[in-house]
Amino acid sequence: VSVDPQRRTAVLGPGVTTRQLREATAAYGLHFPGGHISDVGCSGFILGGGNGWGVTQWGAAVDNVNSFEAVLPLPDILTGSLGPGDGCGAQAVAGRAGGSLGLVQ
Repeated sequence: VSVDPQRRTAVLGPGVTTRQLREATAAYGLHFPGGHISDVGCSGFILGGGNGWGVTQWGAAVDNVNSFEAVLPLPDILTGSLGPGDGCGAQAVAGRAGGSLGLVQ
C-alpha cells in the first residue's frame, strides 16, 4: 500500500486486505470504508460493491475508488476511472470481465 496524504489517495497491489489498507491510511489520518471482516482482500470487497460499516456515511467502497486496472486472460488491459478520462467508470471495469477471470490492481 502506497499512501499519498496530500492527494488523499492510496495505491493498492494484489492481495492487500482491508486491515492493511486501514492501517496504512490511519497513519495519515485518512480512512477508507472497509468491510465487516478486516481480513477480506480489498479487490474482491471493492469489486463486489463494497458495502461495509460506513456505507451510509462514506458510500460503498467502489464509490471511493479513483481508478482500476484489470488484466484479463485475452490478454486485454481494462482501465476505468471515476474522474475525467476515458469515461469508463470503475464499476464498469468491475463488470466488464463478463464472468472471466481477471487480475485487478
